[in-house]
Amino acid sequence: MKRQLPSRANLDQLKHQARDLLNAHRAGDEDALRRIRESHPRWWQAAEADVRAARFTLSGAQLVLAREYGFGSWPKLKEYVERALPQEKRPGRAAAGRPECRRFKLPLVACTAASFTFGLQGSILTVVLLRYCR
Repeated sequence: MKRQLPSRANLDQLKHQARDLLNAHRAGDEDALRRIRESHPRWWQAAEADVRAARFTLSGAQLVLAREYGFGSWPKLKEYVERALPQEKRPGRAAAGRPECRRFKLPLVACTAASFTFGLQGSILTVVLLRYCR
């Protein structure tokens, strides 16, 4: 079953949809079993009883969802959705669109500027901050 990805897709909502599909499989929902048979390569056109008895995981649900939206895998869907986010809302970016220090969650400029106030030891700290914050 092909689905249309919303123009403002939300990764959290997609994760929620994958969890819903996983829970529906566990509950034996007919629609969920049909979706899995149609979109999961392992259970392509398998008998309903086989799909119902199968060990179905969250990663399997994510794969089904990604394929329904026309992507080959969950990481490709995730990358597409993250790329579509505005610059300031992307992971690893500060509010102004500047690179963010991953360790200290500050704009990278603030980390390096703070380190220069320590003189000679500051240059060592700069190297450390740049190495671990990128």
